[in-house]
Amino acid sequence: MILGGSGVAFLLLLMTLRLMNSSIQEVIRPEVLLSSQEGLALSFGLLGIFLLGAYDDRKELSPSVKLFLQVSIVLAVLCVSELRVTFFVEDEWLNLTGTLVWVILIMNAFNLIDNMDGLCSLVASIVFGLHGILLAGFGDFLLSGVCWLLLGSMLMFFGKNRPKADVYLGDSGSLSLGYLIAMLCIVTTYYHEGLPLTSFLTPILMISVPLFDVASVMIFRWNRGLPLMKGDRNHVSHRLLRHGFSERQVLLILGSLTFFTGTSSIFIHRGNEVIGIGIVIQTFMTVLAFHWIGQKRRDS
Repeated sequence: MILGGSGVAFLLLLMTLRLMNSSIQEVIRPEVLLSSQEGLALSFGLLGIFLLGAYDDRKELSPSVKLFLQVSIVLAVLCVSELRVTFFVEDEWLNLTGTLVWVILIMNAFNLIDNMDGLCSLVASIVFGLHGILLAGFGDFLLSGVCWLLLGSMLMFFGKNRPKADVYLGDSGSLSLGYLIAMLCIVTTYYHEGLPLTSFLTPILMISVPLFDVASVMIFRWNRGLPLMKGDRNHVSHRLLRHGFSERQVLLILGSLTFFTGTSSIFIHRGNEVIGIGIVIQTFMTVLAFHWIGQKRRDS
């Protein structure tokens, strides 16, 4: 099950209006979305990712096939929409490849943290809420408002998804959430004139918990010669559970960590380069500490 369709529709429509520099009055015109190349690409991309996840929920595709289809859908979206993360270089292929890797990484990061009731929806809620605050500070009140609408949708979903859950995201929901957040990060401009250069790291800090979880699990599997694409119970949430924490306590711990790192990404815009580097190091060390939790009690 995916989050409320109204929130998804609002986000896609907002992205379209932002890309087209349309006025607020055009929101009520359906041809705005249909006439936008970027909007159509984002919409069909979301539909493709959702259908892929839904099929995987029912038939369980092999990891390699699922990854191939993800890359195909996202690559088509990026080529049609021409949305890019620039990386401060003029090389089109580098920007395209980097953007593709970013979207695939975030999609699968949110898919992987959907390993216990409420975790993925809670992290997504915090990300949407903090993005709303950050964008309001940039003066982008339209995009900020939609983030708050999505926050409301996710909180309502979380109420039924928390332990013991009555509804679940599944691959269709978690992959779609990852796609939306990845695209939100691409559409948003984090670096502005006069801000410290480290501000371009904002999206990485904002979603550092899912990113770290992916990295720690992949390193664990690589070091032990296990298949990288095969699921296991060595995620941060599982390690905390093995330490005796309840599911609700794990949600509180990882939700607080997400809020802390996300808040750090907001404060990084308030100082100079030195302060920015200090915030990045502090955040990295805080998240890295979780890598050592339960090392001797992992499942082999």
